[in-house]
Amino acid sequence: MGNTTQTRIFLSSTYTDLSAIRAMVSQWLTGVFGADLIIMETFGSEAAPPDVNSVRRVRDCDLFVGIYAHRYGTVDQATGKSIVESFDHNTTYDTQVIG
Repeated sequence: MGNTTQTRIFLSSTYTDLSAIRAMVSQWLTGVFGADLIIMETFGSEAAPPDVNSVRRVRDCDLFVGIYAHRYGTVDQATGKSIVESFDHNTTYDTQVIG
């Protein structure tokens, strides 16, 4: 028997407008792929700011799935970027991005 490792997938979207879609995609990713799904609903409290915490979690994943629609996420007043934008696509990570 080989070593089986679950694929770690970070699912990103705004929540208020996309909660039903998030639920369907979450169910599909865990059901079809048996993925270890990383979603904000399970984060809990952390000492690090949300943008730092999210980027760290993305880097720890194998795949980033972004669902985008009409709303824009929370913007950090200091950087002018949303948490998703804090994940700099110009930097090389081991995480594959779908979005």
